[in-house]
Amino acid sequence: MTDVLPVRVNLVPSVDIQMEMEFANWLSEAAKIVGRMKVEPHSNVITLLKKLKQLKPPLCEQEKDEVREELKKRYSTALKDGGIPPEITDTVTSVFVNQSMEDIKLVCAEHGESIVLYLKCLSLESLFKLKEMILYGSLSNLLSIAIHQFIPRQNKIEKVQLIVKGEDFSNCVSFFDSAASKRDFVICLIAIAYCVGQIIKPVELITNRKSYIGFRLVPKSVTLNNLEQRNGHYFALFRQIR
Repeated sequence: MTDVLPVRVNLVPSVDIQMEMEFANWLSEAAKIVGRMKVEPHSNVITLLKKLKQLKPPLCEQEKDEVREELKKRYSTALKDGGIPPEITDTVTSVFVNQSMEDIKLVCAEHGESIVLYLKCLSLESLFKLKEMILYGSLSNLLSIAIHQFIPRQNKIEKVQLIVKGEDFSNCVSFFDSAASKRDFVICLIAIAYCVGQIIKPVELITNRKSYIGFRLVPKSVTLNNLEQRNGHYFALFRQIR
C-alpha cells in the first residue's frame, strides 16, 4: 500500500527515447524546485497553501483564484531561475499550480518503456481529485501542450495517453483506508479509556468514515467524446495533440 500513484505517459507514435528521457528529467527537476519552495522557512508558498486550507472563513472562488495567480507567479519565476526550458515553463507551472491546489505532489518523473509520473496524494480526497484530473482531461491537456512545445513538430505526435493501473489506484485507496482505520481505532481506545476513568459504561464510537473501495474503472480508454466507464484493470485518458 502506498500514497504514490504511478501514471504512465505514452506518446503515439513513439518518439526518440533520448527526447522522452530529457522531458522526464526536466519534469523531475521542476518538481525539486517546487518541492523546495514548500519547505523553505518563511516561504510565501507555504503561507498561500495554508490559506487554501483555512476553514473560518472558507475562501470564496475569487479568493482561490487570487491564490492560484500568486502561486503561478512564484512558481514561474522559480522555474525560470532554476533553468527549466522557457518554452515549457508556463505550461509546467500550470501543472504544478493545479496539483498544489489539490494537495497533489509530483515526486519525480522517470523513463522506462514510457514516461512515468509518480504522483503523491496527501489525502483520499486529493487521490480522487487526481483521478478526475486524469479522466476528464485537465492533466492530459497541460501535459500535451508541454510535450508539443518541447518535442519538435516533425515528430508528428498524434496523441498522448495517460494510463493508470487499477491495481495501483486500489493500493492508494487501501493506504488511506488503512490509515483512517488506525486513526479511528486510536480514537476509540481514547474514548474507552476516558469512559473507564470516569467510571462510566464505555459507549460505542461511531465515525463518519466512508469506504471508497468500490468504484468503477475504465478498462481500455477514455476519449473526450466517449467516456467509457466499466469494470476493468485500467483507467486512461487519450488526448490528441493538435
